Amino acid sequence: MKTKKVSKMRHKIALASIDIFLSRGFAIATMDYIAKELNMSKKTLYKYFKSKDHLIFYSINLILRTIERRLYNIHNNEDFDELEKFQHTVEFIVENLYKINPQYFTDLAVKYKYLWLYVDEFRRKRFIPILYKTLIRMQKKGMIKENLDINFILLVFYTILTKTVGPEQIVKNNIDYRTLGIQIYELFFNGILKDKRSDYEKDFFNDDIFSIFMF
Repeated sequence: MKTKKVSKMRHKIALASIDIFLSRGFAIATMDYIAKELNMSKKTLYKYFKSKDHLIFYSINLILRTIERRLYNIHNNEDFDELEKFQHTVEFIVENLYKINPQYFTDLAVKYKYLWLYVDEFRRKRFIPILYKTLIRMQKKGMIKENLDINFILLVFYTILTKTVGPEQIVKNNIDYRTLGIQIYELFFNGILKDKRSDYEKDFFNDDIFSIFMF
């Protein structure tokens, strides 16, 4: 019973801390600052988390598990067709991007690189497979061009994502990561959907001039 009570309190503290980390970054959120924001003594905070790093890692895990559960619910919702599942996934990601202060990425790049590696591993092992299953189902139902290799699409997508939206790139190049993230999804995935091709694009690919580029 005592362990269950401790676990529940840790969860409550971590939930509140997540809002602080995402809105203010990690650096400014000292244990003193967090304790004050949560209206508790620092001694009580240390009772549940032995260090700030412990609290951060626990909070990151909680975020990732919440994301995983949300994505699972989207992709197993029988009320959505495959395109709607894809759209809800993108909306969910964009919605969460707008909750993050740029300082969060600065702190990840400078002081908590190991956390970004941990997040990236989650993205690679959990998020990408979910997206793969959805894209395969979309392709089978004729929503995605049949001549495209889904594995290759995701490889390119993942490479672009990791090379442009990592914390170091964001800090170094002063990137608006929220706008960039939206544009990556818009430009990349709109290009694979059958009904998104413009009349100009259709005319170009149907025109004899296209044969010039076929070696």
